[in-house]
Amino acid sequence: MNIKLEIDYLILDNINLSSRERRQLQAVIETQLLHLLTINGLPANMQSGSTIPKLNIDLNITSTDNTLNMGQQLAQVIYERISSSGDR
Repeated sequence: MNIKLEIDYLILDNINLSSRERRQLQAVIETQLLHLLTINGLPANMQSGSTIPKLNIDLNITSTDNTLNMGQQLAQVIYERISSSGDR
């Protein structure tokens, strides 16, 4: 099975990251989402193909010092939201 997950852009309000940190954050999010999709599978509501035009996520990130933790938190919330996107 091939999965295409495309995130056009990610807006992080009030978080200042260097170019290096942004690249790290992107890599962590991609890796963690791949891990979640591999372990948990593609959500049932997306197995026949689906597009989510916009996904708003409110997440209170208390520390931006660690892009690994921040990326893992973001990926987890994104996965949870795409898993429940068909429930709306």
